[in-house]
Formats: sequence, structure tokens, C-alpha cells
Amino acid sequence: MDGGARDFFHDDGAGPYTHCPRCGGPLERRVVFSHDPPRLVCTVCRFVFYLDPKVAVGAVCRKDGKIVMLRRAVEPACGKWVFPGGYVDRGETLEEAARRETREEIGAEIRLTRLVNVYSYAGRPVVVVVYEADVVGGEIRVREEGVMLLEGRVAVVTGGGRGIGRAIAELFYREGARVAVASRNTKMLQAFTMELNAGDHRIVPFRCDVTDKDEVEVMIGNVVEVWDRVDILVNNAGASGMTPIEPGDEPGLDDAIEAKWREILSTNLTGLYYCTREAVRHMPSGGAGRVLNLSSVLGKFGVPGYAAYCASKHGVIGFTKALALELAPRKITVNALCPGWVETEMARAGIEEGARRDGMAAEEFRRQAEKRVPLGRFIAPQEVARLALFLASDEGSGITGQSINLDGGAAMW
Repeated sequence: MDGGARDFFHDDGAGPYTHCPRCGGPLERRVVFSHDPPRLVCTVCRFVFYLDPKVAVGAVCRKDGKIVMLRRAVEPACGKWVFPGGYVDRGETLEEAARRETREEIGAEIRLTRLVNVYSYAGRPVVVVVYEADVVGGEIRVREEGVMLLEGRVAVVTGGGRGIGRAIAELFYREGARVAVASRNTKMLQAFTMELNAGDHRIVPFRCDVTDKDEVEVMIGNVVEVWDRVDILVNNAGASGMTPIEPGDEPGLDDAIEAKWREILSTNLTGLYYCTREAVRHMPSGGAGRVLNLSSVLGKFGVPGYAAYCASKHGVIGFTKALALELAPRKITVNALCPGWVETEMARAGIEEGARRDGMAAEEFRRQAEKRVPLGRFIAPQEVARLALFLASDEGSGITGQSINLDGGAAMW
């Protein structure tokens, strides 16, 4: 933690780092509490850099105590900064998670020495816990400063207002892409994009119902009008729910199940088809084009009562394989992501639905679901986003026609 760290953490804040190494925004020096170390605060992304060369690990968590991301600022002697994101496994302490995440992301072993501070962002439902930490082993792997994996590319993310879609849109934006986020919920979209937008207008909300062919054409047309093309399409919009073949004797139940069947198939398959058809017409050939389809492990096996959802997600995989061959001459890759249980609102709704069906509490249903996963936990949306980022970047240019599981080992085929 020598060399560049001393310059950056110079007492008067006038080192060579005048802009945030995380987003490029200008930094300003602040002293919040007399007993607290002085800080450099990014005026754009609001990330806090403590003016203390030993402060190396921070963790972001919700105020209810559930930790959803770690952030670290590790400054090796070469003067490069690394800001990987991560998660805390169920049953892990914060300290254990910080050590594991640092080891996995940058190859370094750290020793946490003391808690420095706990603070929250104004108006945001997060708390940041900051520790002193020393690098005690391993070789720090550092990505070249300033390099963003999707810089200048145009991405469309459907169903991007929450859950997996939101995580993908946010990560793509932070990696330099211009991101069109599409959803039926315009209020949610606007709040999300306004929160994230750093003033460069690289993330823009578009109201779109993917089951409406005309709305899809208008949405893609507007993206092309603004940014001239579509490099990356993420077909994330989806619907779920039970559609039992024998629903029961309640009057009108057959009609309700049929309506749910049509909703799921039209969203998960027909909507995907509409979006893909329009997007690839404006997608450049030659190696940068990407189509990422969100399937599910339920596209690999069946679950009683979920015939429509399973059929649609199996269909997404078949669509992916056929389209990968069709677009291969244009060097456009097409892949499917198959998450298992993910910490999203859709998963919570599925847990409650399954619990009612089985006559148990939702907490017990979740515990049983976790027991069936070899790694014993649900996946975080950010983990799915990192897989999507890899496939969308140049690093994933040789992968096409694949359906990749991200499920803690629940499906190994």
C-alpha cells in the first residue's frame, strides 16, 4: 500500500488523483467528523475515498442488515485502483465475505485490522461499513486503469427496471455502454435511470411492452435514431406463474389459467422474438454483435404446475441454438443464461406461490429450496450481470449457441 497511495492520500488532498478512479467524476475533499479521517468524495457517483492509505475494504448492505454488495478500494504500489463488486454468502460474516471477495476478485489475501466507520448515503437505502485492511499475501491482479469492457457500445436491456435486468443495465452502464432500458413500468424506469445517470445521458428509459410488436418497433427505432445502432440485446423481460393442467373445480379457473399461459408464452417467447427481429436488423456484422437471452434452469428440467414457464424457457434455449447458427455468418453471437433461484421479486413471488401450494410457510419453502442447491444459497442478480458482461464483451466473442447455468450447481447439464 505504498507509492501511489501516499500521493493519493496526501494530507491536503492535492495528489495526482483529482478525479474518481471508479467513474471519472471530480473529487472533493470533505471533513465530516473531527474524529474521522478526511475523505475525498466523488461528486458524481458519491463514492467515498478515505484519506488513509490503510483503508482498503468497504461493504454495502441494506439497512435491514442484508448485505448485497462489497466495494473495495485497493491501491497497490503500481498506482492502479480496483473496485470489484460482490456479495455475502448466507452464513458468512462480513469479515469472511470481505476476505473471500478480495481473494476471488484480485488475488490478494487481506487482514482486517479494525472497523473504521459506518455511514449511509443520503436518500439511499444502503449502509457502508469501512474497515482498515492490510494486504498480507497473494499477487494483486489489476485491470488496466480506465479500460471499460463495453465502452462506446449500444445495449438494449428489456425488463430492465428491476431484478436481473436492472443489475445488467447498471453494470453495462458502468462498463461504458450506452444503455436503453425498456420496461412497461415507466415510473420505476425513470427513477432507476435518474439515480444512475451521471449527466452523460448514457442510460435512457424506454416504455415498451415486448408483447406488442408495434411498441417494440418504436422502441428499437428510437434507440437507433438516438445512437445509430444496437450492438447488444439482452432479452430479459419475462413472466412467470403456475399453470396447472388440472387447476381444480373453482368456476372460471380454467379461463384464468389459459390467460396466464398466454401471458407467459407471449412475454417469454413471442416478445423475445419481436425484440430480436428488430434489434438484429440494426446490429453490425463483423464481431461486436451480441444477443443474450434470459432462460432458466427450468429450461433444462420440469417443475410440476409450471408447464407454461418451463415450456417457454425450453423454447428460449431452442431459439438461442437456432439463431446462433443463423447469425454466425455475420459473426453475431447468441447465448442463453440459465439462472436458478435469484434474489429477485419474481423469486419471492415464486416462493410465496410454492409455499401456498405446499401448505407451508414461505421461510420453510425457501429453506427447502436452498437445501436442493449444492452450494446452499440463492444467486445474486449481480452474479448474473457479471456473466452477461463477459458474454457481451470481446472476451466472450468465441462463445455462441450455449445455454449457461448459473444456479449453484442445481443443474449440471
